[in-house]
Amino acid sequence: MNISEKDFIEEYKELRHCTDFDGCLDKLGLSIFFLFVSLYFSIIVCFFVMGICEIFGFPSFFGILAGIVSLISLFILYIICEFKDRKEKIAKKRILLEKTNLSEDECNKIYDEFRKVKNHLTYFSIIQQVCRLNPNASYSQEDLLKGLFGFDDATIKKYVFEKEYTEEDLKFYGEHAIAMDLKEKKSFVDLLFKLAIVLDGIHNDEWKLLMQILADFKFNKNYINLFIRRYGPLRTEFEDERKDSTSTGERTVAFLNPYYAILGLDNSASEEEIKKVYHALALEHHPDLPKNAGRIQECEEMMAKINEAYEKIRG
Repeated sequence: MNISEKDFIEEYKELRHCTDFDGCLDKLGLSIFFLFVSLYFSIIVCFFVMGICEIFGFPSFFGILAGIVSLISLFILYIICEFKDRKEKIAKKRILLEKTNLSEDECNKIYDEFRKVKNHLTYFSIIQQVCRLNPNASYSQEDLLKGLFGFDDATIKKYVFEKEYTEEDLKFYGEHAIAMDLKEKKSFVDLLFKLAIVLDGIHNDEWKLLMQILADFKFNKNYINLFIRRYGPLRTEFEDERKDSTSTGERTVAFLNPYYAILGLDNSASEEEIKKVYHALALEHHPDLPKNAGRIQECEEMMAKINEAYEKIRG
């Protein structure tokens, strides 16, 4: 196709109904509306002329005749204008078909497919940025996206994994994403994190992109910290972004022993060992991991205990 998809859609939107049945129905509805407007105008003309005739003593028949003539004239004028407009659009459509080197059926198929996914392109353009950072996970990501959006393999593959979004597209869809309400943003960002962890956790480049998306979406610090606390343990190179605390206060060894037991450690474990074990347990029991889809409640409870133990020990 010798024209960008965006330009094609914008141009074809106005031309596709030049010959098909839906277009005829649209024009029929408009024609009926115009007929009623013309009839209303003609009645006004009729009564006006009849009033003039009554003043000057002419038969009222001239008023009825004037109304009928005005009605016919207006409708003929409308048909002429519509015929001229339709002829111009058919000529433009023929040029567009030649430019794209596609048949009308093929153009209709492309346009109908676009209409089906257009409300999801804001999602797909951003999802693609996350998915492309881990191409080995594409099959798992496809399965997740099909289940969520209800599209077939070909549609997901085309608009998420194959379509080339321009900088202009990304800017346009990014502005739409920023305009989402908070609930929709949170749900969408959760999906992005889940797409990043489907295979082997979140790599550093994925984490950096996700943090940038959180910033672009204008989440406040509290929401960003919630995402960091939930998904941070699933980073392939786990880093605890909270500051270490060396003050134990009232936390005696006896107090902390049950929490060490939850992590499977003894109370002499080093900071590095604690982090390593916590990361390994998160990769095993985190409820958002695809492998744990059948035991989400159990994993939620397990991760709550693991997080509590880690936070108590780290203090």
